[in-house]
Amino acid sequence: MSRVPRAASEAGSPRRRPSGPSAGETRSRRILARFTGARSAPSSAGSALGRGIVLSACRPSAAHRWARRGIGPVVVGQLEGWTVVVPTGPAAARHPYDDAVRSLAGRPVGLSMRPALGVFHVGRQVVLTVHPARWRAPQRWLIWTPRDGSVPPDGLPPASVDDVVAVAGGRSGTHARADESVRRALRDVLDDGSLQPRTVLAEIFGILSLPGLALVSGPGTDALADLPGAREIHPSPRAARAFDRVVGEEARHLDEMEM
Repeated sequence: MSRVPRAASEAGSPRRRPSGPSAGETRSRRILARFTGARSAPSSAGSALGRGIVLSACRPSAAHRWARRGIGPVVVGQLEGWTVVVPTGPAAARHPYDDAVRSLAGRPVGLSMRPALGVFHVGRQVVLTVHPARWRAPQRWLIWTPRDGSVPPDGLPPASVDDVVAVAGGRSGTHARADESVRRALRDVLDDGSLQPRTVLAEIFGILSLPGLALVSGPGTDALADLPGAREIHPSPRAARAFDRVVGEEARHLDEMEM
């Protein structure tokens, strides 16, 4: 794989931030922990356990800032008018929260990156995450599994096909009107549990005219090397320590509730 230039978050003298996560970041980490907890095994990005991307309507600079506050390394690039975020290595948080793909899927994006859509291949599941442009709109989830097709996300806000198509229209002129034929085609695919995950992914990208299929289901290293404007971001270690602290507090709170 060609080396991707690393974004130096330490270039110059960075502006000091207040110690500890903000209230919004704390809420985000709790959502991330809810998705990743007890489902993950240690993995590198693009392993057999999963692969995925986030497509955002934002400028790359907004994604760079968001990535620096994350818990794992990513590459930020551009494809057909979208800003693309791809995990490149394990998250720095403690197991079981070190899974590169699940940690990216479970992290809500900020308002400056919305609307955004995540597409992930996790085990034998296909996971879509929807980040609407509305202020304080929660991240929503749509999960496809073999045999069952679309299933409710356990303990997480569900996304509808309409939600997915509306966000995909944020950059796709073809589907900006989100016509009924697109919704029907996507619903048919997500309701079909007889398909293979790679077929579901190909159909989703095709129906919504989204770029980046090769980053999710193809030879990822080659596709990543060819990503226009690719820039690797390594977050501050403080972000992972803050995440571990929030997860620990949440676990203690749950223990107290069960006593």
